[in-house]
Amino acid sequence: MGRINDVTKWLVMNVNFVFSTVAVFSIGFVVFALSSEWGSLDRGFFLGGGLVALLFWLLVFLISLIGCIGVNRQTKRYGCWTGRRIMALYQLTLLLTIVGDIWAVTRLMTYVKSFEEADESLAPGAQPLPYDSLEASVADRFNQFFFSATTTCTDAKFIFFWSWVDDHCEGVVTQNACMGCGDYSITMCAADQDSCVLGEEVGDLSRCPYQLCRRGVLQYLIKYMRPAGSYVLAFTVFQVFLMLLSCLLICFTEKDSLQTVLIKTGTIARPEFDPRDIHHA
Repeated sequence: MGRINDVTKWLVMNVNFVFSTVAVFSIGFVVFALSSEWGSLDRGFFLGGGLVALLFWLLVFLISLIGCIGVNRQTKRYGCWTGRRIMALYQLTLLLTIVGDIWAVTRLMTYVKSFEEADESLAPGAQPLPYDSLEASVADRFNQFFFSATTTCTDAKFIFFWSWVDDHCEGVVTQNACMGCGDYSITMCAADQDSCVLGEEVGDLSRCPYQLCRRGVLQYLIKYMRPAGSYVLAFTVFQVFLMLLSCLLICFTEKDSLQTVLIKTGTIARPEFDPRDIHHA
């Protein structure tokens, strides 16, 4: 049993080290994303999602740290923070993140399926599906980005956005036609803000930029959300694996040494004996 316990401790320590490393890199990626061109388009919108991601990965890092401390103090049986108590705290926090991960995976898979169905409905000869609640919010945000970008040709934060539009909107709406650098853009751009607002009231979205670029936006979201769902699912499986391993560590009881057995049975006496002095490796 001792060797199995040693292998289990090694696995838990190393998996937690990997998790903490992933958490550090993920925190760095979120910070980078917030400072990128996309993040500068709408600070309020991206800051909210970025803070949630930062808090999640900070929690993962702290949980990994608790797990490593619990493994290191596994056989400590006396005092306030015994190994079993720390490992129990580790399991509780791990369980909370697993529940959060399952929720996130479910949502991502639902979103991807919804976007795929909408994308398929835009194929030639198919009947386009109406927006669901999620796609309606994406459309509103995209339209806001687009019309904000059409009001200027000097703001550097929109350069990346226009590059994305040129690459994904199949020439329906382009930077040259829609960027507000001259009066020609008013008549050349297929998207028009006033017509879009009026069209939303009567169900005609043909002058809205999202509708004109709907398939490009959907395919872009699917491209990144599908692997994101797989990533979170794999992360959840590893966390469940850690839960099982931590159960083995909590249940492990170290075999008493010969001296301890003799003292407990009364074979030998040690007046100054204190149970807390027993060394547990």
